[in-house]
Amino acid sequence: MAGATGASATTLTNNSGHQVVQRSIQYRFTCRCMTDLSAAICLDKLNFNAISKSTAAQTLGDWGAHVIDADKLGHRAYLAGTRAFDQVVATFGQDTVGEDGEIDRRVLGGKVFGQADRLKALTDIVWPAIRSMAAQEISQVQQKQPQQPIVLEAAVLIEAGWQDLVDMLWVCVVDREIAVARACARDGFEPSAVEARIDAQLTNEERIAAADAVSGYTVILDLHAHSIKSDDGRAKVQNYCQWIKTRNIPIDGFVLTEHRQFDNESDYSDLAAKHGITILKGSEVETEYGHVLVFGVTKTLQEAFDFTNIHLALADVIAACDAHGAVAVPCHPGRKRVGMAAHLEEHGVPAGVNIVEVYNGGSRGAEDQVAQDMATEQNYLGIGGSDAHIVSHIGRCATKFEDTIHNEQELVNALKAGRFEAIKLQQALADYAIACGETAAKFTNPEDPDFQAPPTIASSFHRYQHSDPGEATVMTVNTIADVEFGVELPSVSPDTSLANVKRFVVAAGWDSPRFTDHAAAKEQGLPGALVPGIMSQGFLSAMIHHWAPSAEVKLVDTVFRAPCIVDEQYSINGVVTDLDEDTGEVEIDLTVTNEAGENRVFGTAKVLIPVS
Repeated sequence: MAGATGASATTLTNNSGHQVVQRSIQYRFTCRCMTDLSAAICLDKLNFNAISKSTAAQTLGDWGAHVIDADKLGHRAYLAGTRAFDQVVATFGQDTVGEDGEIDRRVLGGKVFGQADRLKALTDIVWPAIRSMAAQEISQVQQKQPQQPIVLEAAVLIEAGWQDLVDMLWVCVVDREIAVARACARDGFEPSAVEARIDAQLTNEERIAAADAVSGYTVILDLHAHSIKSDDGRAKVQNYCQWIKTRNIPIDGFVLTEHRQFDNESDYSDLAAKHGITILKGSEVETEYGHVLVFGVTKTLQEAFDFTNIHLALADVIAACDAHGAVAVPCHPGRKRVGMAAHLEEHGVPAGVNIVEVYNGGSRGAEDQVAQDMATEQNYLGIGGSDAHIVSHIGRCATKFEDTIHNEQELVNALKAGRFEAIKLQQALADYAIACGETAAKFTNPEDPDFQAPPTIASSFHRYQHSDPGEATVMTVNTIADVEFGVELPSVSPDTSLANVKRFVVAAGWDSPRFTDHAAAKEQGLPGALVPGIMSQGFLSAMIHHWAPSAEVKLVDTVFRAPCIVDEQYSINGVVTDLDEDTGEVEIDLTVTNEAGENRVFGTAKVLIPVS
């Protein structure tokens, strides 16, 4: 990809009218260099079907850039009646003409694959025509809108010698294996034919040497997630994938670290291929120092210690991992009881720890800060993981790698090499699209009055308006046809005042001071009077019925990470994470958060909504 730079910064504008200085075309771009654009941008792809190329061009187009697709120009270059059409037929035969009277690109491609002389004969005919059309379109756009960025999406920019058309060359990298697999699936070619096409192109090194910026070398993985395979997991793996794709969550994949087990049974390869997401497996075991993630689990490692044992010795886990080529990483180390920091005074600093989880999506208060301080003091490297147990939490924290990672062994290699960085979702979003000063706050600070999620982040577009309790939503759900995956329910702020809680517990016959008297509750070692769990469940059900009055709530399944305290303010939120249009069954992720944004309760609900 290449872009011209001007004397003054040129910005792109999203659909909401906010100006954005684009620092990376995709989340995983390593080069953040598009800060000044005023003329032509050219986007080159390493392999002929590298998806990051088209995604980047489409993103820029969504933001107001003018996109020129060289492949489409190629279609026009030898339409029937053109000089190039006659030359192609004369050179490659009448059988290249399809029933519609135009050149059959599949037939033509088969004639040139793997044959350098025939490929050159074709490019000598087509490339000059494409270049002429591209140059003409660039000139026309610059005359009409001189400040509008122009993206030229080209497969062979370097080979064709079109660098003089552009000001900056951005190369998007895709692995050979991925390129071959995608082309075979998309076009029906045999792998050998695709490989011959790739071999006829420039190598990675040759393209990168010519580039002003390189994409595709950074991989972002959420290293800590749980599915329904874990006893407290509420997420289906396929819904994680759907959420990542529909919400444009800035990760390339995730690692399923199920509690006290390694999932030998599940094969997610088809699901991963379908969604273009890396899905790996690990484990989360329990030791005297708290919970520990294990990456690179093998059959021999599973024989080395009992994953189900909740009293494992950390030293034994580390020794076994070292012996069997795995990596042990203490997770959420700042958390009370189940985090490593809480046990240092009793057990001392453990030997053999090199990496800890410094960003955890389920952390509350200063837990992550405790983890980071410990990592700094002990010179540990840090990873990030969401610790997701429900679909909508995936990707909240993650780890950015400098290496390509397709399997557990490559993950282990990257962790041992230390080429990674822990990141939070908001940091990834800021890397994706930010400007300076007040504009940056619009994309990174939800408290900013002008806050807008970055363009293409679907969370900024809701069909339902968030409302205060008692207010009507913009749209009421009556049938399953009104429901879409990823739709957020209207937020509710429940009445957790002492007076309201007293009314509830008296009516329920639970007139206990732990619910109605802050002082008495604190004498029992509690942080204050508690909102009864069943009352919280009632609030959750009420939110669902507020959204869909005709819904039948079949199940509300929650996990309390921390108690809800009387007289504190909470926000109850829900989002659709699965639906069956035939049966009307809908799954909803549920969260109860306090004013600090900490999750006190999470879970899922299963509801039935009328089909018609």
